[in-house]
Amino acid sequence: MKKTLTRLEALVPALILVGLLVSVLTWFASPTAHAGTALPVSGVCLPDQEVAKARALTGEHETNVDWVDRAQAKAWDMANAAAWALPKHVTIVMDTPCEYVAGVAAHEFAHEAQFRKAGGSARAYTYYGPTEIEKVAQCYAVLTGFKAYKAYGVGKASDCSEYELVSAESLRAWAR
Repeated sequence: MKKTLTRLEALVPALILVGLLVSVLTWFASPTAHAGTALPVSGVCLPDQEVAKARALTGEHETNVDWVDRAQAKAWDMANAAAWALPKHVTIVMDTPCEYVAGVAAHEFAHEAQFRKAGGSARAYTYYGPTEIEKVAQCYAVLTGFKAYKAYGVGKASDCSEYELVSAESLRAWAR
């Protein structure tokens, strides 16, 4: 007696073949497919993970972080900023390149530490001065080891004056 195949029985070999093909393609596309070496995944940025790295190294866990697009930054009159800080609140612009997010967050977390240590943002600006508050925050960020924009004339530790390095180190020790 001749058996008639059901549709499902007829499709099983095709489904197995498709499954194998997907498995092979997934293996080749996997970031860790080749000898355990991570392959770069272009265009993938996990900004919250970058902020988490900055939190871990700076000890900053009290500050809320929000993300805005460039149009929102312009509305806040921050069109050229990658981020800014208000007491207990950091805002980062979403188009900040991923490799700079941790450094930018560390810079803004430095401001949070400056605000707390001085007893408020106005007092921090008075204590450090309008230029030095930024340079000390940038030196603080550079000292974390994260990739940092060259901002306020500081892109690496050697760009910091002795005062800025001592202030940044003191702030880092105080903040933790």
